[in-house]
Amino acid sequence: MITLKEFDQRLTNDGLAIFPAVIGREQLEQLRLDADIAYRKCRKIQEMNGVDFPRVAHHIIKSVWRDSSFYDLLDNLPLKEYIDDYMGGPYILNTISAIFNYQNAASELENRPHRDMRSYFPVRLSINVIIFLDDFTESNGSTLFLKGSHLKQDMPSDDEFFEGAEKMLGEAGSIALFNSDLVHSGGMNVTESTRRCIVYTLHRPFIKTQFDYSTLVEASDSDWLKQLLGYHSRTAKTLEEWYQPPEHRMYKAGQG
Repeated sequence: MITLKEFDQRLTNDGLAIFPAVIGREQLEQLRLDADIAYRKCRKIQEMNGVDFPRVAHHIIKSVWRDSSFYDLLDNLPLKEYIDDYMGGPYILNTISAIFNYQNAASELENRPHRDMRSYFPVRLSINVIIFLDDFTESNGSTLFLKGSHLKQDMPSDDEFFEGAEKMLGEAGSIALFNSDLVHSGGMNVTESTRRCIVYTLHRPFIKTQFDYSTLVEASDSDWLKQLLGYHSRTAKTLEEWYQPPEHRMYKAGQG
């Protein structure tokens, strides 16, 4: 495992670091099973509402949560020491999804160069995480990234991106941590096997999340999990909720 200093240098200069063999075999298998369950539930709702995201199960902890591998994953966040050091302060979960890269499956959204932060801020507001549920190989649609692209505000042209892009490669159980301003793209899977991963973004508590995960919190959950799910950075909906002593406020002190 690389040192915190080495990790900081890689994220600063390259924008990305890949950690091999972080997730064990048993946990990995359970994550795959739960990701498949979440995918089926999300696809059912997509089809019911006339929207089509055939490769993505969004907000998977809303489909499969308590007593699941997702709960254990977030309650015992992998590489937390590195994320804590990088963020330098409190953070919460912005979004968590499962991606299924099927053979020759193309998506206008995932297969184009993009940043997951829609506005460019050259400060450490967020970090992206990819958990490799399957091997990421040269041919099964591994994520492409342009090293150092987080250092420039202007987006590269498609030609510039694909000419200089590298692939995130690694065995199942590996984890990639990268700057949310790093330009990346889904790759094309030319094999017959689906390549799966779990992706999530962590960011400062004062940034609005894509989904309200704080509703998942129960009193018995760890204080860390309450923090991660945004329970300590909620906004009041009524004046009664607003006018509270500090210990009962929805947005706790120290959240930024």
